[in-house]
Amino acid sequence: MTQALADALTQLKRDAVFLQQVSKEGLVKNEYGVTRKMPPPVPPHQKDDVVIWAYDGDNISGIPRERDFFVFQYIYKGYVYENINGRLLLLQEGDTFLAQPNVRHCVSRQKLSPVAGDTCVVYFAIKKELCLQSYLSYIPEDTDMLHFFINPLGSGNIGQYMVVKGKKNVDIRRIIENILLEYTRMDRFYTRVLDGLFVTLISLLARNCTICSVHMQRNNVISPILNFLRCNYAGATLKETAEKFNYHPNYLCALLRKETGKNFTELVRGYRLEKACLLLNHSDLPVSEVASLVGYSNISHFYRIFKEKYKVMPSKFRTAPFGQAAL
Repeated sequence: MTQALADALTQLKRDAVFLQQVSKEGLVKNEYGVTRKMPPPVPPHQKDDVVIWAYDGDNISGIPRERDFFVFQYIYKGYVYENINGRLLLLQEGDTFLAQPNVRHCVSRQKLSPVAGDTCVVYFAIKKELCLQSYLSYIPEDTDMLHFFINPLGSGNIGQYMVVKGKKNVDIRRIIENILLEYTRMDRFYTRVLDGLFVTLISLLARNCTICSVHMQRNNVISPILNFLRCNYAGATLKETAEKFNYHPNYLCALLRKETGKNFTELVRGYRLEKACLLLNHSDLPVSEVASLVGYSNISHFYRIFKEKYKVMPSKFRTAPFGQAAL
């Protein structure tokens, strides 16, 4: 490790202490318990789109909480056990743990590296809107990574986490280190450089990732149905889908609700809006044609549900500048 990196990690550990002092202000009670809001920027940083800090065994809270932001957690040194809804997951040096906003998790204090100072974890808190407005169009299409970032940007989704095993992946480690240096040095145009580094990091992670569901593991029964809906979202109906898989429509609805937490209409709507996001980002098609292609003949209805999920109109979503949240 170079001295510059050592200094950067020392600074980020100090930032973690600052964030712990203000953490109580970022807790919001709701029907699910307590959710942590996006942490404030650590001075002299002013923007809170991305907040980065580092921790070791001395500054881990050990309290599982949901967040309203994306989490990237990189194990720089040692190992930790991540407590995900009561399940312990071993993360070793070089591993990257990513969690959607509604996943309840924390690092377990009871399962740390036994030697003091032998653990170092880098933590990235990334605002949901930044992923939507700045990174989405750069994520490879038809990958688990893309669905991971699109799905939780509305409400009522099942929380998922992602693990990328990377002990021997020097490319990911090098990008992480460059991010830490840029973030702590704050040289001219550093936010732009960070945007580019994060896009590269996400692409590298997409090469080798495994998505896991917190609430369920999709079994062999439900997976073909979801794959069918993902491919036939524009015209799929409950009756036709039930007939294809030899189910009564009522039973299919109950099965989907049990396994995914969503009904048939909600699932189809999610896949349609997913595709709409891609078309808006990767084509010059008019919004009306995008709506038609993904299965909506009523343009007003399309505008309403798009705004309801993503908190921004389709036209504004398309024109949001790189590196800036449009909300």
